[in-house]
Amino acid sequence: MEPETSSPSGASAPGPASAWSRVAGTLRQQPGWGVLLFILLGALATLLIVAPIDGVLRRYHAPAYLAIPLGELALAVAVVLVTAIMAGAEQRPFWSFGLERRAAARRFGEGALWGILSLTVLLGAMRAGGHFYFGALDESPVAAVRFGLLWLAMFLLVGIFEELTFRGYLQFTLSRGLGFWPTAIILSALFGLSHRGNSGETSYGVFAAGLFGLFICLTLKRTGSLWWAIGFHMAWDYAESFLYSVPDSGTVIPGHLLSSHFTGASWITGGSAGPEGSLFIFPLLGVMALLFALVYREPAKPQPAPEPVPEPAAANSPPLWP
Repeated sequence: MEPETSSPSGASAPGPASAWSRVAGTLRQQPGWGVLLFILLGALATLLIVAPIDGVLRRYHAPAYLAIPLGELALAVAVVLVTAIMAGAEQRPFWSFGLERRAAARRFGEGALWGILSLTVLLGAMRAGGHFYFGALDESPVAAVRFGLLWLAMFLLVGIFEELTFRGYLQFTLSRGLGFWPTAIILSALFGLSHRGNSGETSYGVFAAGLFGLFICLTLKRTGSLWWAIGFHMAWDYAESFLYSVPDSGTVIPGHLLSSHFTGASWITGGSAGPEGSLFIFPLLGVMALLFALVYREPAKPQPAPEPVPEPAAANSPPLWP
């Protein structure tokens, strides 16, 4: 019978922790695999979370004021879950993909303020030219408060879903291989094209959505945080759909605040797409980008680097939820 042997250091053979670290190292060093896994997990989450909820809502003919928020909740849960899985797989904190908690509330609030003011300027210009009218209240005070809170929560979910999908893990990971701005251009183009399925959307609106995505990437580059973008996205959509009660990328929600309406040529008003389909959106985006670049001069926090991952004990691995 052969005698037992042991390593000089007395260390045990590599276990599951070291194998997991090797997987994390591969994902960190080869971004393409991470992107592929993110897409596959996204498709799986769509099948297991989004599609069943959508099926139930359709089967029971849920009213729009329930179907739309629940659908967005499913999408937000799916992308948060997939991002958390990828963060765990790469042994990074969940917050590393643009969700840094430091100054999150301040960034969110600043973005929300910019969102409301920007849309107000656009519609104010149309009102001054006689192309937009606020109308009267379209709901009773009680109903207006109820719908106002409902749509505020819903558009927060929209901001979380769309920003994490197009400016979260994919932006941070592809940037390691392609660079920040090439990645931003690609994902912003996809973001714009994702609006083509909206009823009432126009080619101008799709192009404007892509440029909106580039503007949001500028905010990410300067702040290193998605919280500004989430706040802006939520407030812009909320002001557009509920407060001013105009089409948002071709979509009109029930339970909006006002009976507002447009008059004049569609290239001015945006037509069925709403203000985002107006040609005036393009100079507005340019001015917004210039002002943002002047106001926010501090550099962004460094993005996750593709450093090799050692093979530590499990206790030394960075936690998923710090």
